[in-house]
Amino acid sequence: ASGYLRASVQASLATVAHAVIPFGLHLDEYTFHEIGPRPRLKVLYVGQIARNKGVHVAIEALAELPDPEVSLTVLGPCSEPDYQRELQCLVEERGLADRVGFLPPRPRSELAAVWAAHDILVFPSQWQEPFGIVPLEAMASGLAVVGTARGGSADFLRDGDTALVYEHTDSAACARQLARLFEEPGLAADLARRGRDCVRREFSLDRTIDRIESSLAQAAALAGADSPPSET
Repeated sequence: ASGYLRASVQASLATVAHAVIPFGLHLDEYTFHEIGPRPRLKVLYVGQIARNKGVHVAIEALAELPDPEVSLTVLGPCSEPDYQRELQCLVEERGLADRVGFLPPRPRSELAAVWAAHDILVFPSQWQEPFGIVPLEAMASGLAVVGTARGGSADFLRDGDTALVYEHTDSAACARQLARLFEEPGLAADLARRGRDCVRREFSLDRTIDRIESSLAQAAALAGADSPPSET
């Protein structure tokens, strides 16, 4: 769950006590890789190739970056073939064929190598995401995140702290945030470390289990308090 989902249903659950219990990652599955010098700054998008995911905004942002040493990998299943064709045409129109690559989905066993091969995750979602697991996985793996923080992802994508955030329709703003990560020494590594610490502190599977147990215990206690006394 997320704060966004809680707000979405609060009106219908006005008389019910409720708590946000977010998704938790099994942190043993993720290896944190320090961002180091590379000949090319590697940006990654992971997710559905669909219009509401905003991949076109990421491509437009890349076109506004004059530095040819910044590349974008788009990895994920295509749910809208017409949209993917539009993206491929956009890449050609902007002269980005040598800087943007499309990869098919990978099994989870191969994702660790994908995270390790990139520096930045771009999360350009156009809709109110219920949560947002991909950026959490990227943060756990040592990537800096540039994203829109719409919907539930706003619970953990905090501008200047755990991520760099921009307005979802503004490709120029996305480009400026990406540019900061190779213009400001140490910024990407600082964001990555704070992102990792956020995941470990707030979004581990152990933390989620603790919250579930606590919530159930509180619900049981309230139910007991509201029950009429038994007759003897």
